[in-house]
Amino acid sequence: MLNVVTHDLQAPLVAVQSCISYVLDGYAGEVVEEQKSWLQRGSRRIDSLLLLITDLLDIPRIELGQLKPEMAELSLNDVITILSPVSISWLRKKG
Repeated sequence: MLNVVTHDLQAPLVAVQSCISYVLDGYAGEVVEEQKSWLQRGSRRIDSLLLLITDLLDIPRIELGQLKPEMAELSLNDVITILSPVSISWLRKKG
């Protein structure tokens, strides 16, 4: 059941991602810098959602012992850099 749901989530995201790439590559005409910035932002958000969907697919495999979670070192600076735009956006919405 989870596989069907994740596929139903994945398919439209991949289609939108393809359209964004098409526009960013200039096939739909010239893209000004502000448009490019917004399209790239949308593309990054879609990438994040696709990774989340992949993680959801891994949960049953982890539960069955087919996939072992891995621990890895990470830079706190990298985490802050990645999360800062999201946090700022959320804080602005909250006022």
